[in-house]
Amino acid sequence: MRLIPCSSKHRQHRRPRSQSSPLNRKNSSGRADTVADDVPSLSSSTGSGALTVALVTGGILFQGAQDLSAQADPFNERYPLEILSRDSESDLTLDINTGETVATNGVSVVYGPTRLNADSIRLNQESGWVRAQGNVLFQSGTNIWVGNSISYNLDDQSIEAYEFRTGQSPAYVYGRYLEGETSTNPGDSLIARDAWFTTDDTADPGYRVQANKVKVVPGEYIEATNALLLYHDIPLFWLPYYRQTLKEDGNRFVFLPGYRSRFGAYLNSSYLFNINESLEGQMDLDYRTRRGFAVGPQFRYDSADFGSGSLEYKHFWDQEPELFSNGRSIGGNRYRVDFSHWWMPKDDLQVRARLGKLSDPFVHADFFEDDFRRDPQPKTFLEVNKFWSNFSVGLTLQPRLNTFFEQTERIPDLTLSAYRQELGETGIFYESRSSLGFFQKRFADISSGDYSAYRADTYHQLLYPYTLFGWLNATPQAGLRLTEYGEADGPGASTRRQTRTMADFGIDLSAKASRTWRGHRNSFWNMRGLRHLFQPSVHYIYVPDPSVDPGQLPQFDPVIPTLRLLPSHFPDFESVDSLEGRHNVRLGLFQKLQTYREDDLQNFIHWGLFMDWRLDSGERPGINRFSDIYSDLDWRLQDWLTLTSEFRWDTENSRTRLADHRLIIDPYDRWSLAVGHRFIRHNDLFGEGNNLFSTSLYYWWDDNWSFNTTHFYEARSATLQEQIYSIYRDQRSFSTALRFRVRQPRFAESDVTLSLEFSLKGFPGADPGEDRNNPEFLLDY
Repeated sequence: MRLIPCSSKHRQHRRPRSQSSPLNRKNSSGRADTVADDVPSLSSSTGSGALTVALVTGGILFQGAQDLSAQADPFNERYPLEILSRDSESDLTLDINTGETVATNGVSVVYGPTRLNADSIRLNQESGWVRAQGNVLFQSGTNIWVGNSISYNLDDQSIEAYEFRTGQSPAYVYGRYLEGETSTNPGDSLIARDAWFTTDDTADPGYRVQANKVKVVPGEYIEATNALLLYHDIPLFWLPYYRQTLKEDGNRFVFLPGYRSRFGAYLNSSYLFNINESLEGQMDLDYRTRRGFAVGPQFRYDSADFGSGSLEYKHFWDQEPELFSNGRSIGGNRYRVDFSHWWMPKDDLQVRARLGKLSDPFVHADFFEDDFRRDPQPKTFLEVNKFWSNFSVGLTLQPRLNTFFEQTERIPDLTLSAYRQELGETGIFYESRSSLGFFQKRFADISSGDYSAYRADTYHQLLYPYTLFGWLNATPQAGLRLTEYGEADGPGASTRRQTRTMADFGIDLSAKASRTWRGHRNSFWNMRGLRHLFQPSVHYIYVPDPSVDPGQLPQFDPVIPTLRLLPSHFPDFESVDSLEGRHNVRLGLFQKLQTYREDDLQNFIHWGLFMDWRLDSGERPGINRFSDIYSDLDWRLQDWLTLTSEFRWDTENSRTRLADHRLIIDPYDRWSLAVGHRFIRHNDLFGEGNNLFSTSLYYWWDDNWSFNTTHFYEARSATLQEQIYSIYRDQRSFSTALRFRVRQPRFAESDVTLSLEFSLKGFPGADPGEDRNNPEFLLDY
């Protein structure tokens, strides 16, 4: 690099330079720095702005004492200002009179975390501006700008750029002109004119949003006015205003076109947006050729002060509404309102709320198929729970908003629970649960059998755990329950005011034995050491007949049929109104085989067997001496191979009542396979039952292609009830998923669906393969 003096004239009385400039600071003695003696041609004996110039490797170092503020200097250090040559032909010119430095033929300016490369630069000591021309690359922290002409102020970190590109994943911006602040202070922004932005980090992006004005708040969001979405050079959508967050869950459009025989051709479109760090929203606009338009907003929030939850409203102008079972028309205006909230204002106070309002009993099944499978009858409730170390108080309000569903209203239901706790130092433990509420049994609106009454219930239990012989754990227990019912009121009322008393006695016996083989090794099963845990248990319970038969009580909490064995002890058995005498022994056997894999202790096998021995079966018609035998098995053969099994054997008729098995093979990142079988024998509670086989295969063909297939085959009717095929394609700037599904319900016509999803890679809607656990999400219903 050559040093070229620009002027030998000196002003004797120059205006002092601004003390805010990083290029003009006094040294520790209070005097201005003087020029080094080894560069006499550039020295000046007068003028407070003289700089020390020293040769450094690869360029020239300008040393001046720095005293930057926290805003200009995030590391609170003194930065030297360096001008480095990139070529042996680089020239440097200093004008002592004007305070300007000009460098040409390839130079770099380095100032702390800021670096600017260009063909030429002009540096003004007075203002702090560095103006760069030609092949400019400017980096400030993690932000990078590239352009033909960029000006940057070292003091206040402002920038001006022409014909520039900038970006930080996931968004990139190009524009004719840029100005603003590059600091990391909250709220500092950049304004780009005649600009576009994209999430495609290539020189020729596949899509972009073009706008007259773009506002960028680094790390926060991009805002555009008069925005146009283009795919290559094809305009697709125009928006007067568009906002795109730069955070992980960014603003984005989601379009899901497809065809379903029940809907016709459809296009489900959504705009997802972030309002602030605690609140995000979504606006849906859907169209189905057979069913018409649907529109509605969704909001999700997560606030440290007010809790988290969601609110959704969806309205359908249905052109082909179904009919009520009694023949009355539903009408074309259909909707769903769904609200949920969870809040812990204190560590010992919890609030949960849910509101589910439907226009008719079928809107959930017609348009929210996935939600319907999880919760066919959404309820509305408010729960408030206050906790102490040994007690808790809960308040539940549960009104009925959907009159076409049967439901028990609780307005309100107050509960007091005492956790299991020792009474002094007696070794005796006490627990209780009490409730007081007003209940209304509300049947579907075609019925007139509603009734209501208050109910006060209290249950208290004493337990005395101890150990026999050093290995047998025994817990005898005795409980007393008192329940008072008010006289029932309403068209269906048939019970009077009465009080029921109950008692229960029991004992729990359990033991645990184990054996360890530390030196056991098995490469096939990937086992390093082995431990066997063996835990038998016996639960004895005796409940004399209550003072009032359940048939004489209002049934607000009846027993709900289930494939699982119901709890044997109080207060776990929560069907208060259905309680009756019992005399049972529950036998259980639980075993574990544990081993080390990759320094992690894992359950190789976890198996549980249990059944009831009903000692009073001879006194109760229709009750078998032994219940079904239940088996739960989890077998982790390898890290990549798991078998789960749920089995129920009918001891009275020596046959299988339930068999549910699932084998999951997931050896590599390239593929996974799940095979399942579910058998439910025909019975009065669950109808025809099932003999259903299922398979799901996911395979990555290469980095760009993958596919998934899922099948459900019902062997009873020799029907392929459901088949799903998905193909994923990784494009350069977005990914696509093509989905085809055929359903064959037992008592309805075939339902065929074809859908296509586009997802920007900068803001993906879902990860490829996510539909393995939720096969309906790509179908958007």
